[in-house]
Amino acid sequence: MKTPRSALATILAVVLALIMATPTHGHDNDNDNSGGGGEYVAEVDVDITIDGHTTPGTGHSTRVSVPAKCAWAPFMDNPKQFRLLIQLGDLMGGLMGVLIRLGMSAMMPSEDVLDEAVEIWNDGEVPVTWYVLTCADDVEAEYARSFVQHCAMLFPDLCLPSPFTYAAHEETPPVVVEPEELAVAAREFLHLPEPEVDRNPKAVAAGGATMVNLDTWFWVTDPDAVGGPDGERSVRASIPEFGVWAEVTATTAGLTLDSPAGGVRCEPARAIQQWSPGASDGSGCTVQFRKASVGYPGGYPVAARTEWSATWTGVDISGTERSGDFEPVTVTSDTTVPVAEMQTIVGN
Repeated sequence: MKTPRSALATILAVVLALIMATPTHGHDNDNDNSGGGGEYVAEVDVDITIDGHTTPGTGHSTRVSVPAKCAWAPFMDNPKQFRLLIQLGDLMGGLMGVLIRLGMSAMMPSEDVLDEAVEIWNDGEVPVTWYVLTCADDVEAEYARSFVQHCAMLFPDLCLPSPFTYAAHEETPPVVVEPEELAVAAREFLHLPEPEVDRNPKAVAAGGATMVNLDTWFWVTDPDAVGGPDGERSVRASIPEFGVWAEVTATTAGLTLDSPAGGVRCEPARAIQQWSPGASDGSGCTVQFRKASVGYPGGYPVAARTEWSATWTGVDISGTERSGDFEPVTVTSDTTVPVAEMQTIVGN
């Protein structure tokens, strides 16, 4: 029994709707800024290798959920109807126009592929599902083209170099992990320690206080909190079997100290310098408090802050280099510093 022409026209309308207005699903991730609009159509679990300044306790290899900007959506369960749709050239004008704009007009399934899908369906009465590519609204045509090309390179048995592909049984075409998405996962493993600080002096007789207008030397107890002397922290995530990787690098200008009575900003090399007897105050991160901490139980509140900018670079399955930026990150810690007046005795 032939499919009525009106039914095929309806099917074509569905195809056009799927391609021209692909559905999106928001991905709630406050830290995400991989270069797109922050919307994704799927989440995919993938095994990755992590190296670099990672969060303590994380393994060298781990399984993570990675956001995907493009994925395959079920389209049609009848390969005969799908083949007929593709073969009806007079109904394909609108669809071909869309595919030409996406640069995919040469990526349509071949006659041999269409026949193979029908043969599988006929011979074994095995469910055969055709899938159509769906992408987030902000995805560019080049990204969509690279997705189907990379899927065909990585999974030739499951992906066609086309915006349409098919799979038998319950198998679903896989999602290709691009370096942009791998960078989002990598950043979650980047460890930026809180900038906890120690100081000198701590006058025992004055309850551990420092003194008004005296250079009070601060330093971070963990040099990693300011990225060491170079102010840099990085982490790399890779999928070795695919050759895909992304490296996230965070940099900071140093340590900022703020209090109601004074503050300072120190580059990393000064922020990690501990006080020692005889050391010059000019080589350390010092603050002069302008007045005593009267009215502040326990001492002045002092906020220690590091501000990090982050970028990423990576390589996709074809060896093409990619790069992008993340939103800046601020890491803080708080302490209290009692400040006392120095008492002087004036003789006659």
